[in-house]
Parts: sequence; structure tokens; C-alpha cells
Amino acid sequence: MRRHIKLYWSNEYVQGGILLTLSAFLANALNYVFNFFAARVLGPSGYGELIAFYSYIAFFSVPMVVFSNIIIQRISSHSANPYAYANSFATQFKHILFRLLPFIGLSFLGIPFISQITNLSPVVSYLLIPAVVLSLVSSFYLSVYQGLKLFFLFSLLGFASVVFKLASIAIPVLKWGTLNEVLIFQFCASVFILALSYFILSNLLRNYVYRRSSSTVSKLHRFLTGSQFIITLFSVLSFTMLSNVDVMFVKKFFSSADTGIYSSWALFAKIILYVVAPLTQISFIFFAGNSKKYLQDRVLLITLGVLALVGVVGYMGYTYLGTFFISSLFGNTFLEVVPYLGLAAIFGMFYAAISFLNTYFLAKKSRYALILAILLPLYLITLFFIPKTLMYLMWTNIIFSALVATSYLSAFLLSSRSS
Repeated sequence: MRRHIKLYWSNEYVQGGILLTLSAFLANALNYVFNFFAARVLGPSGYGELIAFYSYIAFFSVPMVVFSNIIIQRISSHSANPYAYANSFATQFKHILFRLLPFIGLSFLGIPFISQITNLSPVVSYLLIPAVVLSLVSSFYLSVYQGLKLFFLFSLLGFASVVFKLASIAIPVLKWGTLNEVLIFQFCASVFILALSYFILSNLLRNYVYRRSSSTVSKLHRFLTGSQFIITLFSVLSFTMLSNVDVMFVKKFFSSADTGIYSSWALFAKIILYVVAPLTQISFIFFAGNSKKYLQDRVLLITLGVLALVGVVGYMGYTYLGTFFISSLFGNTFLEVVPYLGLAAIFGMFYAAISFLNTYFLAKKSRYALILAILLPLYLITLFFIPKTLMYLMWTNIIFSALVATSYLSAFLLSSRSS
């Protein structure tokens, strides 16, 4: 037994998985601490502005999220000379980035119109495009770290980013500034993290050379135009939209105070998924395996059962202890959200179920992963026809997420019966 434990522990995937899981749990915990402090010191209006800003960044970063998965897979599977192969990716990325500089510069001309389109404040609007560009570039370098299995460096850089984010909230706490100064501090910290990650990676790769063959380029081209890439792209895009478009919609069409109230509701709704997010990454690897399919299906059903139980417990806790939770974590200025917290638990249960079911079908390379993408236009259209009240919006989220979760579950049962 001891020998087996030592053997498993010496495996880089086991070590990396444990390290990534622990760091992800810690980072999520610090993110929640940041959200609670931000809500208390910025109030509903400022907090809603902050969450809307993050939502736009997440939405426009979707393409890089998909490409990051490709980069991780390509580098990690290149066992012959992964460092040289990673160096070729880094070189190509710098060339592409250099060619895109004129277009990036032109995009800055549209900054004055962002405030009118999104209803974000002028200063926050000016930060949006630079923050998106910074997020895209940072995602690339962090994916290279993962592909090279440098899990410790990846976790360290990610943790440092969260610590800087948490430190930024000290600015309004100490009366040194407001939301604008918080975001400027976070942007400068992100530039520092990016520069540090680039410096470390450049030193690790500078002695490795990889000559890219035409066959390698053609394989990558076939992959990017293949059905699986398209499925992954639309699946990730649709889930990101489901996660963020509601906040963007509220920011555009509701008052600043309503945006803050709704953002706090959404945070409580999605807390289930944030807690189990590291398990979602691990489940993708588990579901992608070809062996023991019956065990994979059983694990998925057990997971869904646990999520349902958590949803019921959450509903009871939010209903009877909602005032305590809100006043303790967000402050009395957010007490308006208390009557809606029970609905947050219901939505969060379906939302987490959609995440796991979508991950299952993506791992299986199944077209059922497109269910959310196919149904999402119905949700987007509905948003513009419902009365502009928070209650109608919340019920729209619940009904739509229940429809999507039921569709995924039906597809799962159908595929399990036919296999």
C-alpha cells in the first residue's frame, strides 16, 4: 500500500492535479472574500459596475479560452521536445500579436462609444479594451505553463493575481479612491504579472529551438477547421454568455442600484459552481477516458444527485437565513436581494448541472454539447420581451436553465441507452 501511494504521488499528473485543485479552491475563496468586501465598500451601484466590467472581459476572452485548451493539449502531448515545441508557439504568438497591433490600435478609437453601448462609466469604458487585450495575452502564456506541466509556477502566478485583486479593495477601504482606482490598480497588477510570466517563460525556453514542419501547420489547420473545434468553440461561447449576458443586460437596461442587487443575487446563485469548479476540470479528464463508461455515467448521475441535494439545502438556508447572510457578507445596503435568495439557489442548482453535463458531452466529443448553443437564442430573445423587473429576469433564468438541464439530461439518457 505504501509503495502504491508513493508511486501515485511521484506521478506529475497526480501532483499537478492536487496542486491545481488546492490552488483553485484557495483562489476561489479569496475571490469570494474580494466580492464581499467590494460589495460592502462600493455599494450596489459600484459593485454592479465592477461585475459588469468583469462580465464583458469574460465574454470577449472566449476565443482565447478555446485556443488555450488547444495549446495545452498540443504542448503536453508533444513528448519528444515539449520545451522547443512551446518555444515555437510563443514565437508564432509574438509574430501574430505584432501583426495585429494596428487593429488593436484602431479598436481604441471605439472606446468613446463603449459607454453609450454598455452603460458603463467613462473611466471603466476606457479600461475595457486594454483589459481584454491583456487578458487574451495572459491566457496564452498561462496555457503554455500548463502545457509544459509547470503546475507550481502556473498556480503561483494565478495566486499572485488573486492576491493583487484582493489587495486592490484596500483602496476604497482606506479612502484612497473609489472603483476607478480599484480597476486601475488591478490593471497595473495584471501588467506586472504578465511581464513576470513572460520573463520567466522566455528564460526557460531561450535555449530550445523547434523547426515547424509544413505537416504540423496543416494538422493544426485541419484541427481548427474540424467539427470538434467548432463544437468546443460554440459550447464554451454559449456557456460564457449564459454566465455573463444577464449582468451585461441588467447594466444596460436597469438602474445602477438594480445592477448591484442583481449581481449579488447571481453571485449567491453561482456559488455552487464556483466551489466545485476544480472538480469540473478533473471530471473532464475522467469523462474523456474510453474505459469504464458505466462508471463515468454513474459518477455523473451521482454528481447531479448531489447538486440537487445542495440546491434543496441552499434553498432552505437562503430562505430562512438570507437576512443574516446578506447583512454579514454584503452589508445592509443589499438587503433588497433577500426575498430573491431562494430563487438564487434554484437557478444555481440548474446552472451547475448544465456545467457538468456540458463538460461530459465535450469530453465525449459529442454534438450534444451544442444543446446550450442551440437553445441560447431563445433566452436572448426572451430578455428583450419580458418586463424590465428583477423578478421576471430571475424567473427567466430559472425556467431557461431548467429547460437546458432537462434537454442535456434527456440527451444523456438517450445516448446511454443506445450505447
